[in-house]
Amino acid sequence: MGLQPLGRIQSESLAKYAGLRRNVDAVRVLEAARVALEGLWGKEKAAHVRPATFRDGELKLVSSASIVVGELKRDEVRICNEVNRMLGGKIVRSLSLMKG
Repeated sequence: MGLQPLGRIQSESLAKYAGLRRNVDAVRVLEAARVALEGLWGKEKAAHVRPATFRDGELKLVSSASIVVGELKRDEVRICNEVNRMLGGKIVRSLSLMKG
C-alpha cells in the first residue's frame, strides 16, 4: 500500500460516517455564515446574530434583538448568496430567523 493524499484519506473516512460528515458540513456552513454576516454588516452589528444550526439546506440564525431579526429578513437573499459563494455552491437554500 502506497502513500495516499491526506485529503483522500479524510474524504474516505468521512464518507464512512455520514453523520459525522453532516456535522462537519454544518460547522463549515455556520462558520461561513458568521464570516459572511461580518462582511455584509460589520463585526459590531454581526455580533448580534448567532448562526445556530444547519440542516437539510436550512440555516437557522438567532438574534436577541427584534430589530436585527427584521434586518435579517430584509437581507435574507443577500446572506444566502454570500454564504453559498463562500462555500462554492448552493448549499444554503433558506434561512430560518428567530428571536432568542
